[in-house]
Amino acid sequence: MEIPAAIKKACDVVSSHYGALEEYFDDYIMDNESTLKLVKSFIDSLIELVSDAEAYVEALATQYADALILTNPKAISRIRSANVDTLSSELLDTLTAWEENPGFFCFFTIQERICKDFFAIEDCITGNTYKLYSPSLQDLQEKHESRNVHYLALMMNNGECLQASGTLHYTHYSSSDIDFLCNTFDATTFSSSGLTGLLLRHPTAMYYLDLQIPGNELVHNGHILAVFYISVPRLSYTFDPDYWTIDNRGKVASYGLERSSDAMHSAYPDETFWNDIAMAGMRVFKMEKHWIVLALYGQAFEALLTILGLSRDTEPVSVALSLVLHLQKHAKRLPWTPFFLLPEEGMHQESNQEMDMTALYTFFGNYSDAYNNGKPFDLVSEARKLGIDEDLAKDLIEQMQKKRESRDYQVPEAEVKYRLEGWPVPSPAERDVFDDGILSPELFLTLDSDETDDAFNVLSGNQWKEEIEEMGLFFFLQDAFSEEFYDDGVTILNTFLWILLHLSEQKVLVRSIALEIFCLFPFLNDFYEFEDFVERFSEKVYKLFCRTSLCTITHRVKREERKRGLYTVQASSFLKSIISPIG
Repeated sequence: MEIPAAIKKACDVVSSHYGALEEYFDDYIMDNESTLKLVKSFIDSLIELVSDAEAYVEALATQYADALILTNPKAISRIRSANVDTLSSELLDTLTAWEENPGFFCFFTIQERICKDFFAIEDCITGNTYKLYSPSLQDLQEKHESRNVHYLALMMNNGECLQASGTLHYTHYSSSDIDFLCNTFDATTFSSSGLTGLLLRHPTAMYYLDLQIPGNELVHNGHILAVFYISVPRLSYTFDPDYWTIDNRGKVASYGLERSSDAMHSAYPDETFWNDIAMAGMRVFKMEKHWIVLALYGQAFEALLTILGLSRDTEPVSVALSLVLHLQKHAKRLPWTPFFLLPEEGMHQESNQEMDMTALYTFFGNYSDAYNNGKPFDLVSEARKLGIDEDLAKDLIEQMQKKRESRDYQVPEAEVKYRLEGWPVPSPAERDVFDDGILSPELFLTLDSDETDDAFNVLSGNQWKEEIEEMGLFFFLQDAFSEEFYDDGVTILNTFLWILLHLSEQKVLVRSIALEIFCLFPFLNDFYEFEDFVERFSEKVYKLFCRTSLCTITHRVKREERKRGLYTVQASSFLKSIISPIG
């Protein structure tokens, strides 16, 4: 399916008009002292937070400046009125349309990829659904870390669908995380003016969405560490200092569970749980008018409710631990302020050593970098260097590996026999270049010449002579695979050639190549059923490679064999003469 012509035209018009109006937006910012002051203040705040990221600061500052105009009908009206004699009627009409239907910030998830660059999305805060045209969102689906997560964008409505203006942020934080973030910055503004009002008044909130722990969530003994908490109006419980660390500050107090009592074991009889509560983070805060009950994973929270004699009438607020720690680091007022989430800025392990969360983030970052680049990682050496408990580090890495494996394509037992060996499987970081064009020098050496094109035309009986003359052989192949598989087409074609050419001395089952592609890029499983993928891939290979002498086959392939990819191919001498893999 392609984007309907009317929608594509509206999108192209808005993109063109936005570009033509940028200089007028800049003039408005520079001439409006109060608006310029807001932008400069935001830039100064960002530089304090990320002093070594000029491109990032510039991108966010530009988006914020645009938002101050595009979300404000009065600002748009002033720009239109001030330039009524210089702007074309089309641009004036666009400004009028934006004035009547101003932009807004949207925190959303993808409901459906309708076709290339076109999506159905849902606003996670309002529940509203929209159609969105966004090549940038399409690009984010091609990378594991940004696929099918949450996104934040400044949206404009072109009358047919939404379009994103400026940076498209992606985050693994959830709806409850952004709700917590916004209420932490300014609960009153968030309640009255929504996300757009909040970000216009506190644009640095965007930074906290972008800044996340690399890799996956922190995990301990199978429990994802997050902040679970509820507020209760009153609490009747005696905190024994033999088991609780008590910090009493007059009208407010903090109680942290250090060790368990027999009464606690009786109330919550799970010895496995009580044997390891070092990372449970079980805390109670007495505030002036209420109490906060908090723990760092679900079971610990339930155990804490039980020993306090509280019923679970409402679901707790759940917030990513990394987000809370970042907010705490920058002295944001949290629900339990003036206390720290981690007592005295630290969490005690069983060895009573302070766990440095910054060191833990560094550890995860180094591990993720090694994993993505296929490099060895000395867990013990890295943990010792950063002062992290070795057993804890080992447990966290094991949990990360298990989670990563759960995201991989799970090969059905019946398909295991089709797995291939003997070809260089690229590391996660190396796989990024498979999304580049076939002529990219990082993957292949190619003989892209008129002689190559002429030879292919002869071998293919001039079936695609016009296309070859227009695009050349290699771009023709790219275009054909992209037509079938959209933006995944280049990745699929490059991987097919990578495997085929590395195994060029043997006959390889097409189904086996399709399976390896599915395993290498498991995001394909989000868009294709495996059997459907095999059939479409097999038909494309047969048509473009087998019937043109780019590949050789052993016999006339029957329809059912093509459908299931149950025929072998081998790179022909001609194919090997015009393209070869690097490495």
